[in-house]
Amino acid sequence: MTRPPPEAVLRAFGVTGPPAPLPGGQRTSWRAGDLVLKPSGSEALPTLAWLDAAAPTVASQERVRLALPVRARDGSLLVEGWAATGWLAGSAPTGRWAERVRVARELAHAFRSLDPATLPSRDDPWARADRIAWGEDDGPLRDHRLAGVRTAVTAPAAVVHGDLAGNTLLHPGLPPGVIDLSLYARPVEWSVAVLCVDGVAFGGAPPGLLSTAGADPSFPQYLVRALLFRMVTDELVGRPVDPAYEALVDPVLALAG
Repeated sequence: MTRPPPEAVLRAFGVTGPPAPLPGGQRTSWRAGDLVLKPSGSEALPTLAWLDAAAPTVASQERVRLALPVRARDGSLLVEGWAATGWLAGSAPTGRWAERVRVARELAHAFRSLDPATLPSRDDPWARADRIAWGEDDGPLRDHRLAGVRTAVTAPAAVVHGDLAGNTLLHPGLPPGVIDLSLYARPVEWSVAVLCVDGVAFGGAPPGLLSTAGADPSFPQYLVRALLFRMVTDELVGRPVDPAYEALVDPVLALAG
């Protein structure tokens, strides 16, 4: 758990009272009033600015709630290394995988009018792992069995979330909420595939989710790239590939033929 945001940051964003730590993720986020504050480096600023510019478009739709950036009183998106988003009511579900799959598609629908090519480029381990998984960059696991079964997919790119398993909130009286907007320019069903890989590996989802969540005939190819994405990320951050991901290699290869 990181230290709480300092008083100067709270004042800058117009909130008072002691911040409360939030569970989940990397345990770096704090709730203060109606905001969530999280440490962010300057490398996050282009994406924060992109989301801030997109907010008038995506905030007006009613099918999904999004944790969008909130500016400080002076208009800044970053204050002393802290960024703020709106707090969303709801709780992370147990199970309910069909609903979470729908959320992946609803999020892409919310961003449908925005050109995915305008997303700022990133060079963090997750962005690099994504490019490696799609064969756009060289890196770890380039000779892995999964890499060898990749074939071309033709679905267009969209703005999608690449980490929905722990960042979807459900509420009985509100549309689903999505926090920690980790955005990528990829086909919509790739984001569903990442959700399925994470769900089966760590979320208690039934293995059958891998074969039932996507109706697209190319879905096994998205699973191949999703699993590579997660495994390469482990390599890039300097840890062994998680055995839970290793256990999915043969099932995903079987689905990919």
